Amino acid sequence: MFEILRRILTSIWKIWFAFCFATVFLILFPLFWIVFKTRFQRGIYILKIILSKTVCGLVGIFPKVINHNAIHHFSKPVVFVCNHSSYLDILLFPVIFNQTSIFMAKAELLKIPLFNMFFKYSDIPVDRKRPISGKAAFDQAADKLRNGMHMIIFPEGTISSSGKLLPFKNGPFKLAIDMQVPLLPLAFKNNWKYLQNGGFFKSLGQPGFPELHIGPPIQTQGLSNQHLEEVKQKVLNFMQLHSVSQCLKK
Repeated sequence: MFEILRRILTSIWKIWFAFCFATVFLILFPLFWIVFKTRFQRGIYILKIILSKTVCGLVGIFPKVINHNAIHHFSKPVVFVCNHSSYLDILLFPVIFNQTSIFMAKAELLKIPLFNMFFKYSDIPVDRKRPISGKAAFDQAADKLRNGMHMIIFPEGTISSSGKLLPFKNGPFKLAIDMQVPLLPLAFKNNWKYLQNGGFFKSLGQPGFPELHIGPPIQTQGLSNQHLEEVKQKVLNFMQLHSVSQCLKK
């Protein structure tokens, strides 16, 4: 009985979440359309902040950020690397960081109505099944960094439905080393508990206070690709320390 009630309440909350996101986006759509068409990245990100904060407030998602000050001390571009266990990971980032940032995420997001517009006009989709697409995406990311924008990349490359860390791809670490910009690890500890991937009626969903840990920046200046595994391990160690599960072995 309790399980049935939980699923009903979870489904109602998810419907409310989808309704709030769609409604707020549609209200903001005329402004989004203008900035999308002009490719005005700062304007797009400001609207993302408004969208994210409004939706989170309406659905009762209030992130608890550990070491929040560490994220606001960058005058130059940074590659943020985050674990990925929920679509909340994308929604919450503009809530906690107000400098123009570009997401790199899987091309499957282009299939999601409304959400896909961000990846058509601003963010960078990656089709990991096509190496040429991956190279083109990282070339775009390098251009964004040269233009002073921050990059947000999920090194797992896909969403972990259980919160368990998946093996890391090399891309974000190579990008940071090639561009000689800092890496900043972010660990979303329990986003999957608040909006879980994997079946509308089966997966978890609820309001609450998801926890985010911000790590110390990892400098890449003077490093080469020979240091890639070392840098990746530092990020992995931080993620393992602050995520709910240990990383799967390769």
